Amino acid sequence: MVNAQTLRTMKPDAIIVNTARGRLVDEAALAQALAAGNISGAALDVFETEALPADSPLRGAPNLILTPHAAWYSEHAIMRLQELAAADIARILTGQGPRCPVPGSPGPSFLTLARRLFGASDRRSHHFSFWR
Repeated sequence: MVNAQTLRTMKPDAIIVNTARGRLVDEAALAQALAAGNISGAALDVFETEALPADSPLRGAPNLILTPHAAWYSEHAIMRLQELAAADIARILTGQGPRCPVPGSPGPSFLTLARRLFGASDRRSHHFSFWR
């Protein structure tokens, strides 16, 4: 975790960038370090509480870029996200598991449900195409 002690050991020209998890950075300590000039700047796309509270000390901190957990977005990124989701749906409906299963997810029972919804009795009975 990036806390007050971590920030004190950084060089004055250091820049903190957090796009991972809000709890990785002590927000009050970061605001103090920025205000004191102990580090050069920061850019945050995630916060301990989202949306960032109106009274957060980060809102008044200098040399700070705040984005609303959307810094990943671009037309290319959204298209790729949709392609990956469609590909995983096709994998599941054809009897394969998803590329990156979520621990504790329903697994095979979802395939059974999907087959029931689409009327498939086995994985050979449907051909799925999501692209032209």
